[in-house]
Amino acid sequence: MDPRTEQILAKLLPLTTDHRLKYHGSRFYRYQNNVWFKIIAALVDNLWLTMGATEEQIEAMETQDIPVEFTRQCGKTTTVVHTVEDILLFVTKLFGRPIRIGIFAPQARQARTDFLRLKNALSKTRADLVVTTPEDKKVEKELSNAHELVLSDGSYVMIYPISSTSKPESESFDLIIIEEAQDANDEIVLEQILPMGTSTNAPVVWIGTAGIKICQFYWLVQKGAAYVMNWREIAEDRRRMYELTGDARHLLYEQKV
Repeated sequence: MDPRTEQILAKLLPLTTDHRLKYHGSRFYRYQNNVWFKIIAALVDNLWLTMGATEEQIEAMETQDIPVEFTRQCGKTTTVVHTVEDILLFVTKLFGRPIRIGIFAPQARQARTDFLRLKNALSKTRADLVVTTPEDKKVEKELSNAHELVLSDGSYVMIYPISSTSKPESESFDLIIIEEAQDANDEIVLEQILPMGTSTNAPVVWIGTAGIKICQFYWLVQKGAAYVMNWREIAEDRRRMYELTGDARHLLYEQKV
């Protein structure tokens, strides 16, 4: 990890933790913070790497895969939404440049869920944290649609289902996130989606749960490359949060799952 990335992460972690509590009334569990750390570190490392890189460095670059296997009902979508929110609000400011993110999911319903939750999260916070003029807001509204969230600083998030009819191939992304990766169509992902990160060496985040389909996500997990969560880790993290907050709802997972 680039030493500059370590400095940024040390600054961002308390900042985003306070932000999440203030605006959304929630805290990340430790396992969610681990995923946040892996995604932010990969993105920031790559931004440093591609800034002013030499020809030799470009030739030596390898795309970072960040595979994460969640157990079900433990806050997978929440982790993705608030990590992306933190990137759009804080990482863009630290680098003084727009960041482009593509989020893809096998089911259109999952893609819509991510989009609506991200849109709602940003609507709660940007008014206080981002100075925008009426003209900025007008432009954002005109450029955003059912699949794209465009911000006035040039950052954008595109959220699409992984299907033969959804083909946003003209876009370039700084970060690609594959949701429900255990069910993703490898042919579409490898031939249509991943090339949109080629010009930026975009890290690819594979977010999924345990499944029986033999696919790219399966092999990444089998190779030992994934951060794999288990029930015990999640239950312990949630019990620790209960002890911190006194909110017994954190024990529901332990009792019901």
